[in-house]
Amino acid sequence: MKTCKKCGAQIEDGSLFCTECGTPAPAEEVTREKAEATAGRLEDLSLKMRALCDEMTAVYIKGIKEIDVVIGQTKQGAESAVQELRGQLEEQTKENEKLRSRISAMETEINGFKKKVRELTDENRVLKEDADRHRDSAGAVEPAPPAVCPKCKAPVNEDMLFCVNCGTRLR
Repeated sequence: MKTCKKCGAQIEDGSLFCTECGTPAPAEEVTREKAEATAGRLEDLSLKMRALCDEMTAVYIKGIKEIDVVIGQTKQGAESAVQELRGQLEEQTKENEKLRSRISAMETEINGFKKKVRELTDENRVLKEDADRHRDSAGAVEPAPPAVCPKCKAPVNEDMLFCVNCGTRLR
């Protein structure tokens, strides 16, 4: 849980505003270490998924080969059974290719997440540097201009004259 900087009330994780005074909740800090650890875990998971896919394919192929041997020894209905098993193997191979494609897409998405985490980490660093530059002699940070409507607390932009949520005049 986070603590409201204005009134000291507890703010539940995931909440964007304090339920007691409406003050925006403090943003969670993303550190480069957290970002790199998460990226490393995602990369490890991706590699494990590929290895499991390869292992499943090998086990399946081994099973098909063993069945082929048994069918060859019995010779009853061998040709139709082999054809069916080969069809299943082809279907499984197609399914494995689909899985590989999904894994590749997930890796691309993971790389996008890594990039976003790096950007957020850099942005966080810049914001901290800006805050350090704006500290007054007592060490307090100058209050930032409100980024929410004073009436309904909806997010607003600097260039808005009226709140799009409740119509309150902003300037």
